[in-house]
Amino acid sequence: MGGAFCVNDAFKMSIWLLLLSAPHSINPEMTAEVTEKTQGLLS
Repeated sequence: MGGAFCVNDAFKMSIWLLLLSAPHSINPEMTAEVTEKTQGLLS
């Protein structure tokens, strides 16, 4: 992976997928899980 695809893009994409998959009912547990996985990528 080069520098073209950065973690920030992955973060934005995960947020968009979350919003698109369930715009009417954002699950707090799912949001926490995605956040945890994203922080795992950052560290």
